[in-house]
Amino acid sequence: MRRFEYRTVKCDIGGKWFSAAEFDPGTLDVVLNSHGQHGWELVSSIDTNQGGTSRYLVLIFKRELTS
Repeated sequence: MRRFEYRTVKCDIGGKWFSAAEFDPGTLDVVLNSHGQHGWELVSSIDTNQGGTSRYLVLIFKRELTS
């Protein structure tokens, strides 16, 4: 039977719209690539929208347990 472990990461995106010029996708890439290099796969993301702007992204990763 395959077994997994999960990790939840909260990313502060400063209340900026994803389409806004101030949002730097490269910063998010660093977080995603760092976890990917350690075997974590992004399985879900949640936007904590409040009043029309996004303040945080919650990223949920999983990886298979090897033992």
